[in-house]
Amino acid sequence: MPNLNIPISVRSIAFIDTGVLDYQILADGVIPGTQVIILDTHRNGLEQIAEALRGRKFSEIHIISHGTPGSLQLG
Repeated sequence: MPNLNIPISVRSIAFIDTGVLDYQILADGVIPGTQVIILDTHRNGLEQIAEALRGRKFSEIHIISHGTPGSLQLG
């Protein structure tokens, strides 16, 4: 029998880099119920992601940023 005392939490999270053109429009268009984290360009992007994920479980993690084959640009 499932434990009904477990709080329902956000199951989807999206990290959006402010270096992406029209990032605010993208943030406004996410599926309802998705937590949006706008990455601060003055802080390490991976640290921000790690802080947001620490101790939490998600079924979906989205990162919207720039990159090239084999690399990802954050912040």
